[in-house]
Amino acid sequence: MTKPLLILDSSPLITLSLFPIPQPAIETVLQVSNVVVVETVAVETTAFLHHRDAVVIKRLLQAKRITPKAVPVTAVDKFIDNYSKVDVGERDTIRLALTMPEARLVLDDVAAFIIATHFDLSPIMLLDLIVGWVRTGLIAKSIALKMVSAMSSRYSEAFVNHTKYRISEV
Repeated sequence: MTKPLLILDSSPLITLSLFPIPQPAIETVLQVSNVVVVETVAVETTAFLHHRDAVVIKRLLQAKRITPKAVPVTAVDKFIDNYSKVDVGERDTIRLALTMPEARLVLDDVAAFIIATHFDLSPIMLLDLIVGWVRTGLIAKSIALKMVSAMSSRYSEAFVNHTKYRISEV
């Protein structure tokens, strides 16, 4: 079975790399999917190597377990660049997603999520992706609950509780 391909923006990548369950949650993700990031995100997330998540991400990039991709040039770059409410990494991640329709775009920034949908992409938030994986049997419910609990400080209490409820329904 071919693993699904994910494009991660900085926020989901940092979240997955920061919280152990007992290993960083990104290790669980890499067991069930292939991960690519745009070069901008690779640089952004490894800039501060005194941060635990940056060390994890750098190791995974160096081991080629996460694949960095060059920032693509698209026909809609001028429109993407006009969105000042998102940072360069988010804009470049949207550009990459436009050139990789086979990949699933994972964004946790609301503005970037909305902008991606304006370009006919179908982004998903990280916690919703985890719920989907439980529903399709890619990861066990117990692992998903550990992941969500470990990452809970990065999300609102309502979102975390709703996600746990959705997982428990499976």
